[in-house]
Order: sequence, then C-alpha cells, then structure tokens
Amino acid sequence: MLSVEPTRYDVNFTVFGIPVRVHPAFWVVGLLLGFRVGDMRLTAIWIACLFGSILIHELGHALTARHFGWPPNIILYHFGGLATFQPSWGYTRKRAILISLAGPGAGFVLFGVVEAIKYGLIAAHDGGEAWATNLLRGDDTGITGTAFAILQLEWINLFWGLMNLLPVYPLDGGQVCSEILNARAGRRGLIRTHQVGMVTGAAAAVFFISQDRMFAGLMFAGIAYDNYQKYERLKKFQY
Repeated sequence: MLSVEPTRYDVNFTVFGIPVRVHPAFWVVGLLLGFRVGDMRLTAIWIACLFGSILIHELGHALTARHFGWPPNIILYHFGGLATFQPSWGYTRKRAILISLAGPGAGFVLFGVVEAIKYGLIAAHDGGEAWATNLLRGDDTGITGTAFAILQLEWINLFWGLMNLLPVYPLDGGQVCSEILNARAGRRGLIRTHQVGMVTGAAAAVFFISQDRMFAGLMFAGIAYDNYQKYERLKKFQY
C-alpha cells in the first residue's frame, strides 16, 4: 500500500474543529482520473467536485464519531479519504455501524441538494429565465461548467456511494458486514468477513470490466485479492 505518511506538501486545515490533511497524491490521482485534453477548466471543476464530495463523505464519519465522544482526524489521499478515530470508551456494534453508514449517508444528502438545485434550474429555464438557460446550456459550444459540475456531483455521490456500500472490506459496506458477522469477537468472524469481501469484490470487478469501467473493475479486483490474502492468512491459524 502506498504511504500516507505526512509530507512537506500536505495541505492542512480544520473543518468544524476536525483536523483535515490532504496528501499530495490526492491531487495527482484526481488529475489522472479527470484529465480532459484541451479543457483544463472542466478538469479543475472535476477535482473541486471530487474534493468536496469526499470531504463531505469523511465528515459524515468524523462528525458521527465525535458525537459519540471519539475525536476524529480526516486524511484525503490517493484512494479517496479516511476518517480515523479511537473508540476509547462506549463502543457498541450499533455505534460502529452508524459511523460506517454516516459517510455514504452524507454523500446521499449532498446528492439530494444537487438534485434540488438541478430541478430548480430546470424549472427556471422552463419559465423563460435566461440566466438559468445560460447556466444549463451556455452557447452550444460545449457543456457548461454548471451542468458539468452537476453531472459529476451526481455521479460521485450516488454511484460511488452505492459502490461503497457493497459488503467488500474495507469499504463502508464491508465494515458494516464485519460488524454484523461479529468479526470483532474472534477470528472466525474475520474469516467470514473476508470470504464475503473476496467473492463480492471479484463479482463487482467482473461486472465493471464487462461494462468497460476499467478503473472500478481494477479497484475491486485489487480489493478482492487483498481480502483473499487476509482470508488465507487467517485460515492457517483458525485452529
């Protein structure tokens, strides 16, 4: 796994009193995923949408953890984001599941806000408001920045959010699966968690590759293999 150790190029700030660190690899991977030859304006909009969406997702985790008395930190890095905290007291399975679900939940709320804005703009356009038409359609020389941003925010917060709920460890859905299978209670639960993760991850990889979604396919293939390795290690010491 690539290092997420602090570097001299990190961006550090706080949101609602929660420390946030942005590793330089976040910007590099974002640029690679969204680069559009000849249109750096759309690339910049994509990176802004990615940054905002992942930050909102991690804030969902972090604010929920802090609500339970566990001070969090957020890191944005090459694989997306990570909210870290230490449940020093009051840990329950229900709380752990709520924290895992709070990230995608925050993204779904943002998706709802974007949809409300989109349909508000459409209604204004249908009502003959020129400003709304300009925001949505521009001058027919290409997609407007507003329309492009809406598309990207819809894609990231709905599609990525749903993918993140698949029971593939260490995604949020995999964390929930781990809690449900009682993984924290013993090795057998961990084995079941990684069995589900490798099978579901492999199935997701095949599906996305068949749909020419190579990035998602390769990502799930890598996660499935990681679950397989963990499963094999745990199985050796099961007894």
